[in-house]
Amino acid sequence: MSYTDSPVATRHRSNNYIISTMSSNKRPEPCSDSSDDELDLKNTRAKKVLKSEQCDSDAAFALELQKQEDPTYLIPYPSDRQDEGTKNIFGDAKNGDTDSPLQELDVRATYAICCSNCTCSDSKIARWWDCINNCGNSQDSGNTLLYHRGCCHGSKLGHDPNYESPMQTAILLGLTSQPVKAKAKPLSHIQKKYNQSRLNETKFHNLEYFPAVDSLLLTNEDYVENLKLFQKRKKTIKHSLTVLDLFCGIGSGTIILKKLKIPLKKVVHVEHDPVAVKVSQFNHGQSDEAKYGLSHVYIESFEEVYGEKNEGDHEKISKLIVEHGPFDLVLSAAPCQNYSQVNAYADKSKYNAQYLLKAGRLIKLIDKIQKEKCGRLNKSYGDHENGLCPIELCASDFSPCRRKRYYWTNIPLNNIDPIKDIAAHLAIPDGFLDEGYTMIERVVASESERDCMSIKANTFMATTARIDDDRMIKVKKEGNQYFVHTYSVREREVMIGLPIGYVQRATKDLFDRLTIGGFLKPETQLGMRFRQKECLDPELWHFADQCKFKVKKKMLDPPFFQIELSSPLEGRKNHTFYDEIGYCKHLIGNGWSIPVVEHLLQPLQDLFESESSFQTYEGYDYDYPWEPYANKGAAENKVVKL
Repeated sequence: MSYTDSPVATRHRSNNYIISTMSSNKRPEPCSDSSDDELDLKNTRAKKVLKSEQCDSDAAFALELQKQEDPTYLIPYPSDRQDEGTKNIFGDAKNGDTDSPLQELDVRATYAICCSNCTCSDSKIARWWDCINNCGNSQDSGNTLLYHRGCCHGSKLGHDPNYESPMQTAILLGLTSQPVKAKAKPLSHIQKKYNQSRLNETKFHNLEYFPAVDSLLLTNEDYVENLKLFQKRKKTIKHSLTVLDLFCGIGSGTIILKKLKIPLKKVVHVEHDPVAVKVSQFNHGQSDEAKYGLSHVYIESFEEVYGEKNEGDHEKISKLIVEHGPFDLVLSAAPCQNYSQVNAYADKSKYNAQYLLKAGRLIKLIDKIQKEKCGRLNKSYGDHENGLCPIELCASDFSPCRRKRYYWTNIPLNNIDPIKDIAAHLAIPDGFLDEGYTMIERVVASESERDCMSIKANTFMATTARIDDDRMIKVKKEGNQYFVHTYSVREREVMIGLPIGYVQRATKDLFDRLTIGGFLKPETQLGMRFRQKECLDPELWHFADQCKFKVKKKMLDPPFFQIELSSPLEGRKNHTFYDEIGYCKHLIGNGWSIPVVEHLLQPLQDLFESESSFQTYEGYDYDYPWEPYANKGAAENKVVKL
């Protein structure tokens, strides 16, 4: 959508940008591109931005007509404070009626998207029950049938005639604020940041609880047994695989299988983060069905597959297999935060911590139910005390960034030495970073130190405190001045092995649609709701029920505000909010290192009858832009089996 076609870009006689009420069937005229119509941010007055002057517009006429025809137009107070004959459309908080419908006032009246998923406590709702305002902004502009809850926004003034919604306030700040210029930093400051980053990375480099080395797995009896079974199945598979991908996130497992050209029939994705699901759907959508006969099924929660019981629900698992199986391959990236040594609040008894164990039990149950149909799943993973031992691999041996993790697998391991001997010793070239930036080590380390070190990006993490901390700093030198910034989304995508734009394009598309359809249109067009096809695509309505929203300013670019979206709680008490860029970095921090897991899954290619069985997927036949992958043929000739 062109921003100049949105309500925020409508223009009145005064030539000031405003947000005005519009009838649902009237589109705004596009802004003129002439220079004399450009907005002077310094001289823009706040009230002229958000309030229209008196004019004979269709919006003003429609608003006046509504007032005359609807005697209950004004917002009523709760029952113990309202005048006789006035309806209380919001219910009575004191009596526990917190979900009374708005239709008593007008069939079009509704809550704004940011207030539709109200999770405020009962005491907070009762305390601010009369703080409910519409988006009418003194009834001069905005949608007077869209309401904001005082409890959700911490409002302390009820029924304010000059109320401005969070979106309107953010636009005002976005229009009148000046961007903060980056300040040059002295070299001593950068040296201090570098020293702190090295200290932090030492702690974060290993996030798991269990010690493991390769020999533990390679001498494990269950692993040896699986090696024999795998050898028997080589060159025997003629059909496309059905895959169960647990805690699939952005679909990293699907990326890897497509890169390996594994023929796929169906992938069942299990993921509770709606933004991660949208990223996966955006990149592995309906076109897969038409082009490759590959269908995707998305299941919202692990409990829908496993059940609520700690030992698993046999009936639910059987139903899953009947409807979508039998499964040839199971992938899992269960949350492991509660097994991390650096998590001060780690608690393996928490419900969220049990997913790691339940994933192993689920695979065992699937194996048992499918019996001989998928016998290769036998003893693949039990729990931390039983089953296969994990293998420890670090992404720095395969790629330009560090990421040490533990993996459980019953697939034979290829020798990593041919890759490690080259990739582990390569430093990140400056060409990987945005123009003008270099790695901090190249600025603060001496020439002799740089010659003997492998310069790698530090571990990408997912929490707000670690997404852009000192470990993520890069440096730009302009003359004798130094400027610091953190890795961009594009840089992280490249270094983790994702196709460029895989996360960023999908997340931008989602945030743009939620911004325009969930906030801008409903708040500026009379009688509109975000749950209307004209505003927000119905496929995004569930975000109003699953997520919380915040609004903040956005300078220079229309629509002059941006939204923040909450991620799933995952055992936390309070919601964590991310803007578009922050959510991209959060998702990448939660994902797999693509080269590492590709190495683990590569032996699956040996199961197929011939290379003619392989399927090339458009956009996934790419090589990583570093050695030895850039010279892939030479490296493959060196790969040997353990």
